[in-house]
Amino acid sequence: MIRSGLRAEGYLDTAQFPRLSDYVNNTLGGFCRLQDATLHAGAGSQDETGLDLHVKLDEIVLIAQTRLQPRPIAPEQVVPKTARRLLFITPALRVSGMAYLHVQGSLDGFLESSDPPFIPLTHVHVRWHSGHQVGHYPFALLQRRHIVGVAVQAAPVPARRRAEAAS
Repeated sequence: MIRSGLRAEGYLDTAQFPRLSDYVNNTLGGFCRLQDATLHAGAGSQDETGLDLHVKLDEIVLIAQTRLQPRPIAPEQVVPKTARRLLFITPALRVSGMAYLHVQGSLDGFLESSDPPFIPLTHVHVRWHSGHQVGHYPFALLQRRHIVGVAVQAAPVPARRRAEAAS
């Protein structure tokens, strides 16, 4: 997502970085290159396809992965965290997803921090403010400086429990 109503899709080569988040958080101020990109400029506009598109990372609101590429994690690299379902509001989008806070950290501290510049989220649902769905993604990075509000969402109730409560 690049600002209101403007989306780009394509292949992003993370170069020497093993993870998308490492690439993005170490390339701030520069441009990322989307290969074989499609630019969606909104309703009524014709998409442009097959682009070699360079986008300034500072202007990107959300970077979403459509597929996860699992990689082994060494036990010494694991940092204990607590999952929280949050709804982030940007000028153009509502982004709902699981954010991971340090076990001893506070939500206020997490939200007020400027580091890392992009917040990693899993189980992400994205909508325009009009209510139209943009997409569901297994992983996304949301740039902090575009966030204008945050709401804590209740954890989803499993379908079995909802059925039991209704009876």
